[in-house]
Amino acid sequence: MSGEMSVRPPIAGGAPPPEPVDTFEIAIRELGPLTLALTSEIAKLAYPGAVRARHALELALAHAQLLAQSVPGVPERVQAQLQLARVRAVADRMLAIAPMPSSAAVAAAEAGDPTALHREEQAWIADPLARGSSPCLPHPRRYRRDTRPDSPRALRVAPEADADGPSRAALPAPAAAANEGGA
Repeated sequence: MSGEMSVRPPIAGGAPPPEPVDTFEIAIRELGPLTLALTSEIAKLAYPGAVRARHALELALAHAQLLAQSVPGVPERVQAQLQLARVRAVADRMLAIAPMPSSAAVAAAEAGDPTALHREEQAWIADPLARGSSPCLPHPRRYRRDTRPDSPRALRVAPEADADGPSRAALPAPAAAANEGGA
């Protein structure tokens, strides 16, 4: 026992020793693939895989939070916490739609009755299917661009001729233009 005490570094006041910034950077880099793995499992509606990926992401987030708080130096610590907040924003969105089995269902499954866990899995899978969509995955935002006046997209929508009257087509019908030239 005394040999074990000499190998481990002493911890003053019960707090862990400050970790170097490199360790925090490694922890932040691990969060991206874990978030993507959770996103993939959710998109496949793979309940067991999504539960495992959720658990791994939650542990990695907690570890990164501890490392961010232990970064030495106030400016570096603030920067680390801001960096973690940006990564956490994406991860939290995925955690919000990830399955989380109830403790009662987990306890029943461990006791040998997986019925409750199976019901929760089926309910989680049925929810996005009942809405007629895939799970609430964030869609990439499309930025609006100015439409060139001569593009086909611009010609599809006709501007209002006047406020009281009906909208009129932007282009004359091809047959009418051909008849005017021939007469």
